[in-house]
Amino acid sequence: MGESRTTQARTSRGARASTASDVAARTEVGEPSIIGLSRSVITRPVLAVGLDAVSEMFEGRRAYARKRQAVITANAELRERELIKLASLSAALAGTLRRRGVPEPAASLTAEAGVAVFKVGFERWLEDSEERGMAPVMRELLDELKAVAGGGPGS
Repeated sequence: MGESRTTQARTSRGARASTASDVAARTEVGEPSIIGLSRSVITRPVLAVGLDAVSEMFEGRRAYARKRQAVITANAELRERELIKLASLSAALAGTLRRRGVPEPAASLTAEAGVAVFKVGFERWLEDSEERGMAPVMRELLDELKAVAGGGPGS
């Protein structure tokens, strides 16, 4: 069985060096879809496509990710560094959204929400005893966020 296009993007430059453009090119989904943006509103299906692509990058790496997370959790300096990385990611996403015409505060709120879904989803995926893929976990959290933001269950 051949490698997925996202796996090819990840391995061609390494997971850490892969960009949204790399993933977009390999998955044949436009870069705006990968980073989950539109002119005015981030829609659940578009964001789901982006999170699915990111989730695919973690296929087959759960054991490594669990070990890495355990080391980070046990070390205050590494936890701080991880939070700095997430804050930097959020700032970069918000900047991209603004450059693409999304006004404030929508750009910052969307970036923060996207990072929050990823962070909580990643933690749940690591803890998942069912060993489900990351993408279904992310979709469940997007649904929960939609319900909370819309005043539905859990809000």
